[in-house]
Amino acid sequence: MNFEEVLKKVKAGTATPEEIEFVQQRVLQARRALSGEPQIDFDEALAHVEDGSATDEERKYVEAQISEFLSDDSRMASAPIKEASGDDVKKAKKSFKKRYIIIPVCVLLVIIVALGAILGGVFGFAASSANKNMKFGLEHCKQSALDYVLANQQNFGVDPGTFKANQIRVEDVDRQFHYNDKKLGSSYYYYEIDVECSALIGAGMRPGVIELEVELRVNTVTGNVELIKYDIDRD
Repeated sequence: MNFEEVLKKVKAGTATPEEIEFVQQRVLQARRALSGEPQIDFDEALAHVEDGSATDEERKYVEAQISEFLSDDSRMASAPIKEASGDDVKKAKKSFKKRYIIIPVCVLLVIIVALGAILGGVFGFAASSANKNMKFGLEHCKQSALDYVLANQQNFGVDPGTFKANQIRVEDVDRQFHYNDKKLGSSYYYYEIDVECSALIGAGMRPGVIELEVELRVNTVTGNVELIKYDIDRD
């Protein structure tokens, strides 16, 4: 390009982005020549900056060039944007997946597995302790529930002796685990036992029926029976 001709176009506002850049580069070279500054090739200086071998002069020169470019709106607007190729897009997607999806997921899985192992060990120890702590088995606990209902009929709103032993039965049993987070070795099992009772009451031609449902909790360590709830129905 001819500097004088291109300079006229720049002044007239008809210069292309390439011509504007050409003039700016020549003006910068002229300034450096007049000031006695050494001539530095931008591409070579940039390569040195990238590989870490740049001198202070080269680094300052590259910084100045970039700063000048970024401060010039017309050059920024006219700077061509290279369209990414299909391979570039694939590489970018692969890099994004690896960095932001695959690696975090793998780390999360490792954490979950580690927590699973820790929690499994903790609960395993607690369950093992509960088995060792058990002093009363299922049959004993069922009998304790029956005995409790038989002996405490007045607490359910009926007269003592309303239900006989043969009128009281265990309807359902569910073993539950009590986890003691403060003292794992003190964890234990208990049984939730549903007891049902049914009896005829009254005399004459129209005797009535009374039914009682009681839910109890029986501790396998102490044998204690705890009332959860009850329901009584008279017909």
